[in-house]
Amino acid sequence: MFENEGLMKRDKKQNELLEIFSNSGKKTWDKRVTYKVGVTKSKSLAKTIVLVDECDAIMFKDLHKFYKATAAKNVFVIGFTATAFDGKETGVELKALDSLGYKVYRSCSEDQIAEPTIHEKVPMKSPEQCALVVGQQRQLRPVLVYAKGEIHQHLAQEQFIMRVTEDTPYDELRNMDEKKGLMYPVYLADNKYGMRGVDYRSSCGITLVITPKPQNPV
Repeated sequence: MFENEGLMKRDKKQNELLEIFSNSGKKTWDKRVTYKVGVTKSKSLAKTIVLVDECDAIMFKDLHKFYKATAAKNVFVIGFTATAFDGKETGVELKALDSLGYKVYRSCSEDQIAEPTIHEKVPMKSPEQCALVVGQQRQLRPVLVYAKGEIHQHLAQEQFIMRVTEDTPYDELRNMDEKKGLMYPVYLADNKYGMRGVDYRSSCGITLVITPKPQNPV
């Protein structure tokens, strides 16, 4: 179960060899594995395991709907997320999961969870200024830009900036340290795609530029 079509297609692509191997071994992958976007209730009475990618985004979009769709004796739910949903201030989401009978397993201890560091804040008065900063950063390391609205529209027109879409090869995003000529690559993501469930990697680090509004700092 996936949040959007893009993540589902990406997972299918990454598991092509596993599917071929399973089918050749008479494991009938095609009959046993079903891909879905969003929450739907299973009609099967057989034992069913639901694997949910980016589960907090799907569950908390409508927790009641999710619970009704998966609350069955033959359905077992396993969710994955790298996003902390049990903030120290209130823990409301964690309490909701506890009350519905879900169990939470952590892959690391609490002292291993690191808050992201903001290294620099730059006033942005125009999309052109944002493009200038991105251009400077790509000389140092790969750049991933999160933007929307006017800034996103402007950056999407820059020739050196590539939008992250469902069709962007995942190998490219896993090797962002490969230069395009003399410069590192720049990728542009937005609310629709690119900020959840996508695997960005670079051996020399990545500059993440966040631009929620043109008048706010980056």
